[in-house]
Amino acid sequence: MGDLDLKPRLCTIRKWADFPGYGFNLHAERGRAGQYIGKVDDGSPAQAAGMKEGDRIVEIEGTNIGNENHSQVVNRIKAAGDSVTMLLVDSETDKHYKEEKVVVSSDMSDVVRIETPPRPGPEDDKDDEKPESDPPSEPPSYNDVQEADQEADQEDETPKPDRAPTPEPVPVDTPSHNYHPRLCLIRKWADFQGYGFNLHAEKDKKGQYIGLVDANSPAEDADLRKGDRIIEINGENIEDESHQQVIQKIKAGGDQTKMLVVDPEADEYYKNNGIKITPDLPEVIFNQTREKEVSAMTFHPRQCHVIKWPDFQGYGFNLHAEKERGGQYIGKIDENSPAEDAGLRENDRIIEVNNANIENETHQQVIARIKAGGDETKLLVVDKEADAYYKSRGITVTSQMPEVEFRQTARRSNAGTKVTNGDSAPASVQAPQQTRSEPAVQKSEPAQANGGDFLNLSAKEMRERIAQKKKNDPKQKSNMDFRSKFEIFQKM
Repeated sequence: MGDLDLKPRLCTIRKWADFPGYGFNLHAERGRAGQYIGKVDDGSPAQAAGMKEGDRIVEIEGTNIGNENHSQVVNRIKAAGDSVTMLLVDSETDKHYKEEKVVVSSDMSDVVRIETPPRPGPEDDKDDEKPESDPPSEPPSYNDVQEADQEADQEDETPKPDRAPTPEPVPVDTPSHNYHPRLCLIRKWADFQGYGFNLHAEKDKKGQYIGLVDANSPAEDADLRKGDRIIEINGENIEDESHQQVIQKIKAGGDQTKMLVVDPEADEYYKNNGIKITPDLPEVIFNQTREKEVSAMTFHPRQCHVIKWPDFQGYGFNLHAEKERGGQYIGKIDENSPAEDAGLRENDRIIEVNNANIENETHQQVIARIKAGGDETKLLVVDKEADAYYKSRGITVTSQMPEVEFRQTARRSNAGTKVTNGDSAPASVQAPQQTRSEPAVQKSEPAQANGGDFLNLSAKEMRERIAQKKKNDPKQKSNMDFRSKFEIFQKM
């Protein structure tokens, strides 16, 4: 099929006087969102208007129904009366436009318009056979009119055969009951943790059930309800599976999961009538989490001002590059380190170092910039979620953005106290850590303290310092005579 054949159809279906209804069924398809055309009757108004089995309905009377459920679509068709206009796409056309990321609408120039042709009814045929009547020569008198009225009254008393009621434009497979299983497509939101519902098994009842549903959550938005029994997850029946198996199936969906559920009242109805619940039932209602437009203010790049401490070796973080993603990233962060105190997090991507953008710089260039800061450095970073958001919208992250959060390492005095706003508090003193090759952070020069600064010395420097401070022991002199030794002993 060439692209020229891939055209949406705007079908106007008009009822015929001698045909019951429109002549098509409406249903939801398993594993596919939306409402679809089922069987199309031969010789029907629907067939004459170009409607085909398997068509997806895009619009009804100019309104897009992509997010509407089965009942809402049925009501729209009913409200149209004796004619309804529907924008339809077959499966190949639907696939083509989705791949091209084009939203189909009736305003498109390549839409094909088809209408049910008029068909005369039996009364119209009789009228065609009647000869043209001569115009009345004189207006009727009062008596003539009265007689005509009497004849009309007599005709009205004559019993007439019952006329078949005009059927509603509702599918023939629409159920008579008012119970509706729900097919809920739940999508995670970037600014919400998880789906927003609990899963539990009930002691005296078989199956897996929905527990608490969080307010304003993706689950609530998709019409998932507390007490729903789960029938299927992502197209697979789970009624005989364990709690852990069901959890794994939900996790396997990644950022979205599709659940066929039924509330307690509907569940009892279907069980009592021996009806197996499947997504193919015409009464199934489809609901989905609406795509939530997330504001940039939801995400917060962090400007982390990392300041070395006199009693800590280096900044306390590693720097590494990732081959597949590109860029420079924060690796492991030591506990109780200046880096942790300044709000750096593992896997943060670095945008700026000391207010200079480094996204196109090499690993060594970034290390050199960090070294150039001496005992402090400023790093503008974003976490994974914020990074994905800004990249998807082509937004360049800078330290001038209003949503940037500013963090700073609390300063410490040489005595090992953390200083904030002029006040000092005791701080934990950490033993010297092994120097890492990354990030290339300069070692502090050992402080010349009065006998108590050995924590900043290497083992070699410590031995040399001890040797320098060691006093000469006069008892070790080999040429000392007995009298001198006795005098030293007396002084002790």
